[in-house]
Amino acid sequence: MDAKERVFKRIDALVDAGIDVSNLRRELPQREYDAVRKQAVRTFGSYEQALREYGIGEPVGKPSETELFGCFEITEQYVVIETPNADYIRELYEIDEMTFRRLTKPHRERTEIDALDEFYREQYPLDHLPTAALRDSYPKLYGYMRKHYGTYRAFLKAYKVSYEYELNRNFGGRKTARYGHAFEQELAKVLIPIYPDVKYHEKIADCIPDFIVNGTQWIDAKLSAWTIYDTRSRTLEKYARHTDNMTVYYALGKRAPFTYKIADVLHVSTLYDALVRVGRRDLIEDMETFISALEPRKEGAA
Repeated sequence: MDAKERVFKRIDALVDAGIDVSNLRRELPQREYDAVRKQAVRTFGSYEQALREYGIGEPVGKPSETELFGCFEITEQYVVIETPNADYIRELYEIDEMTFRRLTKPHRERTEIDALDEFYREQYPLDHLPTAALRDSYPKLYGYMRKHYGTYRAFLKAYKVSYEYELNRNFGGRKTARYGHAFEQELAKVLIPIYPDVKYHEKIADCIPDFIVNGTQWIDAKLSAWTIYDTRSRTLEKYARHTDNMTVYYALGKRAPFTYKIADVLHVSTLYDALVRVGRRDLIEDMETFISALEPRKEGAA
C-alpha cells in the first residue's frame, strides 16, 4: 500500500464513522486532526489536495472582509500580530501564503493604524516619548508611524496636536528640548541625591514609568498637574495593574497636593525639604529658576 492509499484508507474510515471530512477541524479532537492533516500534507502537499484527489471538495470561494480583519490583533506593545484565526482561514479557503498576504494587506494596514491610535490614546500626553524614545521603546510601532504618516510630526498633526508644543519647544536655548522632557531631566537631578536607588525608564510589563525609586515607588513627571485629568490618557489605569505606589510630580500650577486614582499628585517643591537634608539647596534654586523661566512662556502660549 503506497502513501496515497494509506491516506485514502484513513479518509474512508472517517467517512464510515460519519465524520464530515470537509470540516475536519471542527469534527476531530486537536491531536487527531493534527495527525490526519500532517499525513495528508506529507503525501499531497495539503489536506485539501488530498480531498480533491479522493473525490471530495472544490474551491470554497474567498474569505469575507470580517474574516480577514479577524486575522490580526494588537498586543500590549502596540505590535500587530496574526491571530490563530489566520491559519484557520488559510486552510479553510485553501489560500497559499502569497495570496493570503495580498488579501489581508489592507486589513493588516488598517490594524496598524488602529495600533497607532490606541498608542496615542493610552500614552497622551506624549511628554515622555520624543522621537528617539519612541523608536527605542516601540520599534515596530515607530515603523508603522513612518509607513502611514511619514514623520512623528505628521502623526501628531493628524490628531491636531502641535509637535512644537508637545515635543520640541525651545527651552533655555536648547532648540530641540521639550518642556515636559526638560522637566523630567530636572526632576532626575532632584531624585538622585534623595534616593539611593533611582531607575529611569525601566520597562515593567507594558509600562515604562519615568522613574522607579527604591525598587517600589513609581514616579511620573508631568509639566502641569492638569494633564493627569486628560481623558485620552489611560496611563494610570495601565499602571494600576502593576503598582499601588505611584507619585506624580509636576512643575506648573498651584502647589497644593491632591490624589487622583492611584497617584499622589505633588508639586516638585514638596521635595525641597529632602534636598535641604542632603545639603543640596543648589538644586532647589535650579528648579525654581527652571519654573520661573517656564511659566511666563507657557502662559503666553495658552
